[in-house]
Amino acid sequence: LEAVLLIGDKVVSSGPPHDAYPHQMDLGQTWNELTGLPFVFAVWMARKDEPLGPLPSLLAEARQRNTGNIDAIVDRYAEPHGWDKALARKYLGQYLRFNIGPRQLEAIERFGHLAAQLDVIEPPKGLRIHRP
Repeated sequence: LEAVLLIGDKVVSSGPPHDAYPHQMDLGQTWNELTGLPFVFAVWMARKDEPLGPLPSLLAEARQRNTGNIDAIVDRYAEPHGWDKALARKYLGQYLRFNIGPRQLEAIERFGHLAAQLDVIEPPKGLRIHRP
């Protein structure tokens, strides 16, 4: 292989060896250095007028419950997934952010405009945060 893209737990548990892939970059760090904005790895999104029913509340409750249970999650799942517990706690408790605010929306819009300039997507429309 000439190149490989690793995301999620594969980065932590089985990162590529530097001798096989001497040119490595952290996408989040690189994006932040280029734009000064946070890198948004994932987000739940829906069209403005899409009826979502209880979904926003269910997602907010799950986020609240799980961000308050990081130690229990690490104790149960880290080792079976090949993660060092201390690193898993740091990754889940310090590195990842689970809320979307104005800076994250700005980053998503910036990414969308850059992708539109490359004709990958249509230009993005205004984004807003839905609070249940």
